[in-house]
Amino acid sequence: MKSAYKQSGLRRVSSTNAALTKSTYLEANLAAPHFNSAERADVYRSMFLLNRGFHRIVTRLNMVEHLLTAQDLKDIRGITQEIQLTLNTAVLSSLDTIEHKDWVQFGKVRTALEKRLKAPLPTPRRKK
Repeated sequence: MKSAYKQSGLRRVSSTNAALTKSTYLEANLAAPHFNSAERADVYRSMFLLNRGFHRIVTRLNMVEHLLTAQDLKDIRGITQEIQLTLNTAVLSSLDTIEHKDWVQFGKVRTALEKRLKAPLPTPRRKK
């Protein structure tokens, strides 16, 4: 049986820099539900690294602001943040679907456990 990770087409990130230089999860089909905890952490970590990269771009523009007009600087920052938000919106939309399906699945597990815990204890047999 293939794991949900393999079925979804996701690839593991082996270094922290890989997420900044390769679009590992962005190329993936995020519609496949049922990530395990490690896979879920990888996706959220990649999102963190991408957002941190965009933040660094926007803040590093200050280093070259003397070379740009105020309008160019404003435009570049705006375009950078628009791309960041487009990416976040697309990925988070897919993640919302995945997380909801997983939440429903694990809610069924909890419901079954509660049902078992509320079931009356079997009556002890008498020894003859």
